[in-house]
This record gives sequence, structure tokens and C-alpha cells, in this order.
Amino acid sequence: MKQNKQNNYQYHSHSPEEWEEIDKEKEKKKTPSRMPKRGRLLLFFNIALVVVIVLVYFVTQKQRNIVSQSLKTIGNFQIYIKSPKTNFLCGEPLDFKVFLTNISDKKEEFLIYSFNVRISSKASPDVYAFHFDKTINSSVEGKRSVLIYDLKREVNLSTLPAGTYTVDILMNFKGKAVHLVKEFKYLSKLQALLVSGQDFFMVNEGGKFNLYVKNNTPKPLNFKTKNVTFTLVNTQSKKVLYRKFFDVPSEIFLTPTESKLLYSFKMQPISSAGEYQLRASVVGSKSLNATSSFLVIDPSKIGNIDELKLNSDVPMVVSKNEPVSFSLWMLNTAIQKKFVTINSITIRIKKGEDELYRFSDRSSHNIIIPSRGTRLLVNSESWKRISLPSTGTYLFDAIVSVKGKYLEYRQKIESF
Repeated sequence: MKQNKQNNYQYHSHSPEEWEEIDKEKEKKKTPSRMPKRGRLLLFFNIALVVVIVLVYFVTQKQRNIVSQSLKTIGNFQIYIKSPKTNFLCGEPLDFKVFLTNISDKKEEFLIYSFNVRISSKASPDVYAFHFDKTINSSVEGKRSVLIYDLKREVNLSTLPAGTYTVDILMNFKGKAVHLVKEFKYLSKLQALLVSGQDFFMVNEGGKFNLYVKNNTPKPLNFKTKNVTFTLVNTQSKKVLYRKFFDVPSEIFLTPTESKLLYSFKMQPISSAGEYQLRASVVGSKSLNATSSFLVIDPSKIGNIDELKLNSDVPMVVSKNEPVSFSLWMLNTAIQKKFVTINSITIRIKKGEDELYRFSDRSSHNIIIPSRGTRLLVNSESWKRISLPSTGTYLFDAIVSVKGKYLEYRQKIESF
């Protein structure tokens, strides 16, 4: 305690003059000092920057959610949209499927009370709609998937104009509302395609490449060409092996989705195994480029057929006179990829001794089948749909010749 004697008074804390000084100091602390102008500008800039960052974050998160909401998990089930690609060219049919997967180890039952598909774009909010209101009561084995919906089986959407399209899937799954969203884009362009029909070539074997021009736009057009240059490149060493120039003065009329042959190029034999690219550059009313990548291998790498099998999705039961399509593919059960030379493919459909259909391809095909993978050989949609004219039992028989040996796939088809 401080003692001050003044006017015969004894102060046990502070004198009035001291208290006045203390009060002045308190008032100074209560009154905030004014920030310099430069500091205020920096503070405002930093606050604005934080706000912008937060807004951008939430906007991008929202956009990302819209694109990625193509999968939902409900209990032990996953429901998702699956498509071979998200960018299509004008004239190609839109293609996607909806699957249901049981992610548990045991069999699970499920109920779907309603199922709806809606495809829209900014230009057209009602591109396509599908509605199924019957109850689906079924089950899925553990770690298995079932197909719920296949767009290409319901409708052929191959004439969509260029733009971005949104697919909305709405369903009542086990009493819960499920909403899946996926975006697709359609691109409009004139395209050059370089096709050989071979997955690989042998050392010292020549090859043939066909250069096509395809109209992937919604309108017919005339394409004028002047010349074409073909360049062969070793993709491992980046070395250009040769460059060939050809005058090709022509004018090609192309309807939407139509393709026409522009030039057939005969590739000279290549003496070394490796990875190669053939590049084509077209000069005309529009410059176009196309590339085909391929392998050149030693004949000793051609594998045997011991671990190869044929398989097909030809239906076991069909309606009389109803058009049916099928695919035939080769399965490789080995752990290493296979290089296979197919000498011929024959497909027959018979009823008793009467042969109803025969498809035969006796040209040689070099194909690569990935490890434990498949390679499509025939898709009947590209050449012919079949129909069985009467009820009864038919035999589907596919035979593929490989190195003088034969692989066969046989299946009965019941027509009713």
C-alpha cells in the first residue's frame, strides 16, 4: 500500500492526481488507433480473396458432384450408371447401362417400386423419357451384379445434335429415393480413320491400311482433297522410317454418319520387331489427321490354342420370326497375352440337316487377346440379324481355324 500525505490526508491507494492519470491511460486503450490506408486496403484484399476461394470451392464441388453422382450405395447394394465412354460423335448411338451390385458376401433380396429415365439438354429438356412403375422383387448373389436397364435395348438415340446431355435416373429402391446423374457430350466433326484390320504384323510382313473420311456431323457435306502424306514412325526410338506423299485430287459427298474410302496404302515390310505408328495427314478443304498404332512381332511369339476358348451370347430361347443378333468372341485363360493368327471363321445355324444360315470369313486375321481377357470376333449386328422361321430346336455352330487346329462353340436354340 502506498501512503501519501497531502493536506493532512493520508491516502492508502492513490492520490486524486494519480487516479486522474490512470483514467487518462484507460481512455487511450479504449479508443482504437486508426489503421493506415495501405493496411486497410491489404486487409480488404485478403478478405475478398478468401471469399472468392470459398465460392470457387463450393461451385466446383457442386459441379463435381453433379458429374460424379453416377453411383449410389444403399445398404449392401451399389447402383450405378456404366457407359463405354462419355464423349460420343454425332451419329453414334448413346450407350449406357444401369447396374445393381451386391457388395456383401451373401445373397441379398431387393425391391424396386418404380424406375424412371430422363435425358435432357439445354436446347431440349425432353430428349427421351422412360417410365417403369411395376414392382421388381428379386435377389442378387453375394459379390454379383445384375443389369437393371440398357438404353440401347429400349431406343436408338443416334441422331442427337452436338451438345451436352444429362441423364437422370430416378428410382424407388427398397422404399428409398435414389437419384443418379451422369453427363454425356456429343461432338460434331469430320473425321479421318486409318484402319488395317490387324492387331499386329509379322517381321518382314507387309500390310494394307485403308484411309477413310467419316462425316460425324448432323449435316451432309462435300469434302475436297488435294494430297495425303503417310509417315511410319518407330514409337520406341521416335525415329521416322519413311514418309510417302500422294496426290489425291477428289471431291467426296458424305451424308451424316457416312464414311468413304479415300486411299488404300500398302505398307512396306518391316524388318525389326517393335511398336510402330502409321500417321496419315490429309490436305483439302479441311486438314485431317489419323493415326494407327500396331506391333511387329517375331513369328515365334505366335501362341498355341491350348488356353483359348470360344464363347457367344447367342440366346438359348427366341420367338419365331423375331430378329436376333449375337456376338462371338475368343477367351484367353492364360496369364499372359496371346498373339493369334486366325485362318478362318465359320458360323452355321441348322435345324436337323437343313442349314438355315452360314457366315464364312476365310481371310487371315492377326489378333491380340489380353491376359485372361476376350477379343470380339464377330458381331452379327454389323452384317445381319437372323430370324428363325418356325418353332423347334436349332443348332448354333461356330468354328474357328487357328494354325491348322479348330476351336468350336455349339449351342441349341429353342424357337417358340
